[in-house]
Amino acid sequence: MELVDRKNKFCGVFFWRALFKSRSRKDMKLIKIPNEKYDEYRLDVIFKAYKWDPQYIDRNTVGNFVLVLKESEVKELERLTQELYNETVAAENVILKDDGLIKKLKLPRKIRKHINKSKQAYTKESHIRLMRFDFHPIESGVENENVKTGATGAVVNGSEITNATGKTNTQTQCPSKRWAISEVNSDVPGGFAEASILPDLVNEVLGGVFAKPKNFARVLVDSFLEKTNSGDTIAINHCTCFSDDRQPMQLIGDMLEQSDRHALYCAADHIVFKERQAYSILDGNEGRVDAFFRFIPLEWMLKLPKMWAGYFDTSTPSCNHPVAVFFQTKRVALIFDELIRRGVNLEWWKKLLPHTVKARGRVDNKKDYIYKIAFGRTGENISIKEALKPKDYNQIVREALLRPKHYIKQKRFISKPVRSECGAEYHVCIGTYIVEGKLAGMYSRISPTALIGSSSIEVPILVERESEQGGQGEQGGQGGGELLPDCKSFPPHPPSKESGRVEFGATTAKQKESESVSKNRESSDKEIFKLWTPKGCVWSPWVLPVPFVNIKQSAEYAVSLDTEHCTKWAERIVAKRSVAPIKVVPKGVAKKNVTPSNVAIIIDECAQDSFGMGMALYALYKNGSGDNVDINSDIKGGFRAIPSFSGTKQPKGAKATTNNEIVESLLLQATELLKRDNLNRVEAPAENTSALVGEAPTQTEIPTPVFMLDSNRLNKKRSIKIFDNSYDTLPQDYPSAAFFKQQGIDTIVVKTRKLQRDIKLVLYRLQKDGMKILHLKPNKEKPKRVRLIKIFKWHIAL
Repeated sequence: MELVDRKNKFCGVFFWRALFKSRSRKDMKLIKIPNEKYDEYRLDVIFKAYKWDPQYIDRNTVGNFVLVLKESEVKELERLTQELYNETVAAENVILKDDGLIKKLKLPRKIRKHINKSKQAYTKESHIRLMRFDFHPIESGVENENVKTGATGAVVNGSEITNATGKTNTQTQCPSKRWAISEVNSDVPGGFAEASILPDLVNEVLGGVFAKPKNFARVLVDSFLEKTNSGDTIAINHCTCFSDDRQPMQLIGDMLEQSDRHALYCAADHIVFKERQAYSILDGNEGRVDAFFRFIPLEWMLKLPKMWAGYFDTSTPSCNHPVAVFFQTKRVALIFDELIRRGVNLEWWKKLLPHTVKARGRVDNKKDYIYKIAFGRTGENISIKEALKPKDYNQIVREALLRPKHYIKQKRFISKPVRSECGAEYHVCIGTYIVEGKLAGMYSRISPTALIGSSSIEVPILVERESEQGGQGEQGGQGGGELLPDCKSFPPHPPSKESGRVEFGATTAKQKESESVSKNRESSDKEIFKLWTPKGCVWSPWVLPVPFVNIKQSAEYAVSLDTEHCTKWAERIVAKRSVAPIKVVPKGVAKKNVTPSNVAIIIDECAQDSFGMGMALYALYKNGSGDNVDINSDIKGGFRAIPSFSGTKQPKGAKATTNNEIVESLLLQATELLKRDNLNRVEAPAENTSALVGEAPTQTEIPTPVFMLDSNRLNKKRSIKIFDNSYDTLPQDYPSAAFFKQQGIDTIVVKTRKLQRDIKLVLYRLQKDGMKILHLKPNKEKPKRVRLIKIFKWHIAL
């Protein structure tokens, strides 16, 4: 009996020691940005950090958190990233020379046909390799491999991790027991600004007490500077009709321009190859290209003319070369065993990547496996059941079984959520970048569910330094310094004339002038944006920032904003009750005595008419109803004009399909109208305006939203030499049906001559969720209800 008691006591001591040790373990944490600083921080993210898509349907994608990692965690992730990069490059060289392995990857036929050109022409040293590895903190280790337990030290050696003295410390868990990787984005990764500028902005908000990871954009731009000379032209290939693709390219382009390089924004088919050298055929920008950055996924380029085949054997330095497609497809995990038999070391890939089989492969426990699309890039088509609606989950499973070569089946790891200061838990994905073997910063995305997708929240990463004894240093150890002193913040200093490289010395007069102009422009742009997005207005988050960025550059373009005929239209339409401001039932008044308006408005006309009608509706309520307008005294809020334009500008001297400068010119004039007539009244303050997930604010006055579109946005290019800056209006640019209904809106009135294909997709999804769709044609006073049929994704040309 005594022996049993002593044994229980002995076990109890170890239990409480283990429990105390686990609770005292310091790990990553989510720190909340103070509410009083968040709104200004969000504006800085838009105008300084190139974040032009801060809203995704009802979700605010600019998080009010910052992920703080321990310095030891950062070093651990950097070591794993370095090991994975080395293994990836070695495997690519073997795959490139083996047609059998390439065939097993099930790449599109056109890619397999042209990849042979790279066998003799490709050398890694001639190009710039960029990768981003996505790490997830997990509850337990990846179980597809036997992993030895070791300590985190300075050197990674074989299957165990040793410290700098060469001794193995078994008291700390092996990194493969704490981390799993979901994929490597080796072909066109994103998140550039989040890993470059956001850490600077958020560290300033928090008082500069933390260190910052390396500046990704700085490392990438330096790689281009090493392979080019002063004055060289660097083509930036991207999908020119997508503003969310242009925003990271604008960051890189601005940095290249400040480093005495010419950044040429163009599409992939604006580059042709003569004797393996790249040339631009873009109108007004013809000539030799000294390097290029491909930001278009390789499989997307299959829709282009045959000239894209020159990307495979070009001698022009590029980032990234098409060989990056080998590890971009998740099917590469299916040939790991064959690569190992050919002498490739894939030790860390095997430890960190969950067990992967064919989509129709047999496994012991199907419930532990999920389907993933082979070329997924933003977390789409992943069958995590609890994170999806039953219909969406069943659709992914069905498609994976019908098209097995486009999917893989992977053992699911248990993601370990991180608890925020508010008590809520979020799942975390940390992307670590590496450029030419050089570690290049990191950023994170968080989500309430284990599925990290396109609607996840981008969160910057800061680093909390630790003392040599492993404890926390004073205020983050050494204040707000960089982890590497040579990775400076944006913007960089101008290059040296002798070497063409960036010098981190004294700022020149030219640089000071540039920074001054940039600062004044940002201030002006931000102030204009504030007028259109008053704090407390429920519709402010859906004002698209794209036309506000650098808006002063189009001040010389004169387009008249004539609202005379638009005002007459607005008076007639409101009098006929076709559209009307939303009524809010006053306190003390019975609901049966008031019939609230339930309409939201989309105006899809040419930019001039769209602005004119939107501003006329806004001004109509503010300037008085008049004798012929029936506006009751119980109507609150009026109309709120919401610019919904997302078209970008063409390069200097180039012809474009769409004149988006008209929108910016009209926006400037409408802004002056707001100021002159004092129309920028702030509605009643809302609560939770800085909420992470964009909850519906509580307010007493809700204006009727008037979304303004440019019907000329869909002009497609008629010549290959013209810059295509047409754009689609997308479903994520509008509130959900649930949000509309929460504001008392169940009907959408579209003022347009003809419903265009992109707006049909927006309206169909709203109709599908119970909204009524009314079409108001020109010269008509009463809208008619329309019923839209199902619109398939392939009906929308990209």
